[in-house]
Amino acid sequence: MLRKEKEITRREEIDAVIARCQVCYLAFCRDTTPYVIPVCFGYDGRCLYVHTAGVGRKIDFIRHNPQVCFSMACDVRLVAASDNPCNWGFAYASVVGNGRMEELATSEDKALGLSHIVRQYAPDAPQPIPVPQAGLRVWRIQISDLTGKRSPVVRD
Repeated sequence: MLRKEKEITRREEIDAVIARCQVCYLAFCRDTTPYVIPVCFGYDGRCLYVHTAGVGRKIDFIRHNPQVCFSMACDVRLVAASDNPCNWGFAYASVVGNGRMEELATSEDKALGLSHIVRQYAPDAPQPIPVPQAGLRVWRIQISDLTGKRSPVVRD
């Protein structure tokens, strides 16, 4: 990381950033074609969870290359520190990582993955989540690396 003073090094702080995020951007690559999409997600402290339809562009990319990059940000606000917009910036906390997508096969695993997704947005929602409907695919992203960044410190 170029700006070491902005790096979040403690895993607990990175996890706290993830807990505040609402959207995860997943980046896929097939040959020389990139594809980035926003998704709802869940997190269990080790893995991310997402869901998809049964078929579609994401599925085609995953089938070709299950390696993904992801990014998310929270606490984003414009800092207009002067009359010159060229001197403006953003306050934020963000996380970037890489991982490998794997489809969850059993109804129980899918329900567990969905429960992580629901908990991200509605922590007090009733659990367990019912077994997912046919055609819904649930995926786990095994995180291989994860970094955090904050500019300026907006929250602990």
